[in-house]
Amino acid sequence: MLTDKTHKALDELNRVGLSDASYIIENQNIIYESLASQFDGKVELHDIRTVKDDRLWSLIKDKDHIIDDIKKYETENVVGGLYLIFKKDITFPFQSCMILSNDSVQRLHNLIIVNDNVKAFMITGCTTHTGDNGGEHRAITEIILGRNASLNYTMIHDWGEDTKVYPRTFVNVGENSKFVYNYVNLNRAAHIQTMPLIRLERNAVAESNSLVYVDRSMIDMGTVIKLGENAKGRINLRSIFNTGELISRGKIIGNKKSVGHNACDVLMLNDGVVESIPELVSHSKDAQLSHEAAIGKLSEKEVEYLMTRGMTEDEAISLIVHGFLDTKILGLSPEIETEIKKLLDKLKV
Repeated sequence: MLTDKTHKALDELNRVGLSDASYIIENQNIIYESLASQFDGKVELHDIRTVKDDRLWSLIKDKDHIIDDIKKYETENVVGGLYLIFKKDITFPFQSCMILSNDSVQRLHNLIIVNDNVKAFMITGCTTHTGDNGGEHRAITEIILGRNASLNYTMIHDWGEDTKVYPRTFVNVGENSKFVYNYVNLNRAAHIQTMPLIRLERNAVAESNSLVYVDRSMIDMGTVIKLGENAKGRINLRSIFNTGELISRGKIIGNKKSVGHNACDVLMLNDGVVESIPELVSHSKDAQLSHEAAIGKLSEKEVEYLMTRGMTEDEAISLIVHGFLDTKILGLSPEIETEIKKLLDKLKV
């Protein structure tokens, strides 16, 4: 029987586009776990505190105060998280949710593994309970893809107005494998700082896509992609900036016969600080690396044209904003894309 706390958490998931979560963590504790029959024999799921695996911490070479903090508390067995192995192909996304409540500090460490020759989809929603606006989210997520594997991993953030958010993500993409990382944040958080590190082995492919709305927030985010031989990587960021500060970072490190591209597009509705910092590093004359960035305001001609078609100014601006945050770059299944579009419909600019 579900507790009142679990019922409340399940209700909160609608805010982040999740309809069928298999796993919910509130602060550090699991409050809901239920694998649907479609995952039987295909997904292995445990509390991170109940397993021993040499791959934990294997991807983390450099550290900072967030990582040090999680490691310190992990020795006291109070860091929550999920241990997840995709053992066979799945066709419907595995859904999980991390909830921060009571203005706490949430510490998590997740390990996600995709076995050789397995194709998987995953969507994670991170949020606060309605009315809880503060607290800190600190999380390490390590993702390991075997050979000839595929993972489309989507993270949706919907925090409280005063929440501080520090995810640390490390990914290793095996030979001939493909990893798609999608990050969506369409609500205000006081501070978000994240810089996923994605390492690609030979012939691997990775995409990092971000759709971000910035309003009275400090957001410092980006992606580092390290390309192996003949690997391909792409970074895409699209942001609607209202007020606050946005730093968009993107770094691609090229190797022999590798290809990488970094694109940043920001649409500014009001004054503030927007900084784009693209970085390309090549270790081979055969690498092909490129970047592009655009920061600008709404086109007055586009707004005026739409108004001649019967729209109000607000309706015209809303249409342009929603078109700019194109969900098609995320490569989602039709069901999940529909849920993301519902979140966009709630976006008020």
